[in-house]
Amino acid sequence: MTEKDLGQFSPVDYIFFVIVFVVSSSIGLYYAIKSRKTVTTTEEYLLGGRKMGLFPVSCSIVATSITGMGTVGLAAEAYAFGIYNLMVCYTMTLVGIVISCIFLPVFSALRLTSTFKYFELRFNRRVRQIASGLFLLTGFIYLPFTVYVPALTFQRVTGVDIYLTATILSLICAVYTAIGGFKAVIWTDVVQLGLMIVSFVIMIIVGINAVGGIRNVYEAGSRGGRLRILK
Repeated sequence: MTEKDLGQFSPVDYIFFVIVFVVSSSIGLYYAIKSRKTVTTTEEYLLGGRKMGLFPVSCSIVATSITGMGTVGLAAEAYAFGIYNLMVCYTMTLVGIVISCIFLPVFSALRLTSTFKYFELRFNRRVRQIASGLFLLTGFIYLPFTVYVPALTFQRVTGVDIYLTATILSLICAVYTAIGGFKAVIWTDVVQLGLMIVSFVIMIIVGINAVGGIRNVYEAGSRGGRLRILK
């Protein structure tokens, strides 16, 4: 098998990709169609009627945090500079605990729809508008990268035009999100997180077997200085 073969999709890869794509899109579109028949209030559309359980919401938050850009970028950075980015996991865990114990109880008691509404209650409408504007600006800068990097990776293994891939994926996500609201996003994220976890486990197992065992992985990482946690 040549280096080029290793970097291109095989027929099996295409089959699994199509299955994953169809399943993810179908779930989003299912809840989108269902929501069009049942959603009658803004709260139902934006917050799922405040009836979503802890598990799906938690899965959605985690899936949102694990972007394609992060998956590809962090792996490349660990290869080039070491695994010091592992420290981010510790800080994110601490941040999650602080948010859960301090901020979320306040937001829940006030039945807020966003942190920006809290800014208006705590300060004034001008602060809310500034915070909302900064959030939108950040989104316009950040979101294109989250679409571009996975599309670039997909182009590398399939040859499909990067802009075509980015456009199609963006339109599909935008359509079922706009039509289905909160529930469509949540349950699509749940399935995608499950698929990501399974994929990560498979890649780890296949990778370890390909290099001859976990000991060889550790030795190769040590030789390259890639097991550094602190720079």
